[in-house]
Amino acid sequence: KGDQNTDWGKAAERLGDHVLSNCARWLIFVEGVGYDPGAMGMDNSGDGIWWGENLYGVRRQPVSLSDQSKLVFSPHTYGPSVYEQAYFKARDFPHNMPKLWTERFEFVRELVGAPVVIGEIGGHYTGLDRMWQDWAIDFMNEKGMGLFYFTLLVGHHAQEDDTGGLLKDDWTTGDTAKLALLANLKSTDVLKLKEDHPREGKPPSPTPL
Repeated sequence: KGDQNTDWGKAAERLGDHVLSNCARWLIFVEGVGYDPGAMGMDNSGDGIWWGENLYGVRRQPVSLSDQSKLVFSPHTYGPSVYEQAYFKARDFPHNMPKLWTERFEFVRELVGAPVVIGEIGGHYTGLDRMWQDWAIDFMNEKGMGLFYFTLLVGHHAQEDDTGGLLKDDWTTGDTAKLALLANLKSTDVLKLKEDHPREGKPPSPTPL
């Protein structure tokens, strides 16, 4: 919104360029903002905008790094087990979700050509949350988006556990339903790539930060 004290886009550029000047091989993941102060055109608290989900400001002020090939946009977004936003209760749910995600963050792939990897997504895989996660994985497959699933372990206290984990509350047993869901997400077999294209000689020494 033009206020240097709250301009996350400009701060992300300064931070990203500092990292790249010391370690050029790193990717720079830029999260979104919330609704306050939000972005010009998306700052209404009644819209149910999650913290980190709002990348609307990229339309007006794209993030510009010294090496744009290292830029990844990484919104955070959550389901009804975290908080039952009004759009989770809509009669056309989850068919109302593509428009909402596209307005908030998915659009940046086509607008600026940068990939989108959701940095935090998850929930209890039951009820509305299960319906939402099933939709989300299908949508991300269709749009070529990646994710980091939140979280591996549940919290020690009930108030910390609004998402559940990939491991059950014994911190050992896998949640087979969630793991089966994530197995549907398109991915690259990195180990196979390594076998097919082995690097010759010693790898270069990492550049210290």
